[in-house]
Amino acid sequence: MLYLNKNNEITAAKSDYVCQKNEQLSKGYSNCYDCFDNTQQLVKQLNTQLYITNAVMENDNKPFVGHLGEQGVFLLGVYKNGKPYNGFFKHKTKSGEWLIYDFYKDGQRTSQVLNDLYMTMKAEKDDQITATTLNVKNTFADGVLENGLAIIPASVQGGVAEIVQYVRNKKTTVYTIGLFAMHYGEFINVSHIENGYKIASFGKNSVSITYHPNGRKIESFDRNGRLKNTVNFSHHPFAQQEGVDKQRSFSYFRKNHQLYIEQATDAAQLMAFHELAEDNDGSSVVSRMALSFLRNTPSLEVEDLQYFVANMYFKDDDFLGTCESWDGKIYGMMYQKGAKEGTYTLTMYEEGKVVTKPELVIVDQTVDEIAAAFKLIRQKQAMTEEDGE
Repeated sequence: MLYLNKNNEITAAKSDYVCQKNEQLSKGYSNCYDCFDNTQQLVKQLNTQLYITNAVMENDNKPFVGHLGEQGVFLLGVYKNGKPYNGFFKHKTKSGEWLIYDFYKDGQRTSQVLNDLYMTMKAEKDDQITATTLNVKNTFADGVLENGLAIIPASVQGGVAEIVQYVRNKKTTVYTIGLFAMHYGEFINVSHIENGYKIASFGKNSVSITYHPNGRKIESFDRNGRLKNTVNFSHHPFAQQEGVDKQRSFSYFRKNHQLYIEQATDAAQLMAFHELAEDNDGSSVVSRMALSFLRNTPSLEVEDLQYFVANMYFKDDDFLGTCESWDGKIYGMMYQKGAKEGTYTLTMYEEGKVVTKPELVIVDQTVDEIAAAFKLIRQKQAMTEEDGE
């Protein structure tokens, strides 16, 4: 138990306000206290054992920051009618690991100060000062994050995951995916570059995916940023298949309401990409992201990343199947022209033999109808998996 006087000074001696520890909001090194006046009314919130950088200080919040010398600072919040009104208040998070404090002015939340947990973890410094230093300020405009970072929940099988969205001037600059399990931890940055995206695993490799009118390119880099491999994928309209090698794997997809084929131009390049992913310097997650990245130029949203983390592949409503050839035998899907102009019929193969799957019968359908059929199957599969859990 602590006490506060009317000058907002902390004292061990009995004074104007009695501050009782809030066990639910006290996490890690830092503590949170609820402060009551002599009528037992909740009037203030006190947060101690913190440090703060000058970068997050501003004229409005300085009066609510108290200095304790080597013991850092404390943050103070003032209630009005039992609700946050002025100053700092501990922000409740689902994980409880992030230190976030909402700043209120006249009853309205105007900003937040927080410790960038991912930055702290990357620094590999497990000490109190690093873990409790508030080094990021979130600002809002009309309730929307304008500058700072947002913590977005995600689910992953066999572990824990979160996505952090870094924002500047209301635009996302980078997403950082945190993946954690027993004896495993990985940070993956996904950022927009000209005509595409870059995917980088902290301390490991990275890839860039860029798009052009006739395909896309995946470039692989080692942990030092040196280019190690390039895989080019060509996009062929279904009516122009002369450049497709049917003895190698290729995929079908929808583009501008037309059926297209995608294939790596060089099989050796694609094999080298897989070998790099298995190297100690490589990240299997990065390679999965790169290969399952949308074939059409994507407008990447956080929902896409949440889906990937949960499934380890991207949701792609334009993907319409793959065909492979092993030892002269066809596996997968092959389309032929339908009886009507602009329609297609699907034939499925296993070990070179034609097979029938009742759940996927495509005869004389347009590419949009085919895409809708694939989407319906994926939805049914997802519902079945949910029922089985």
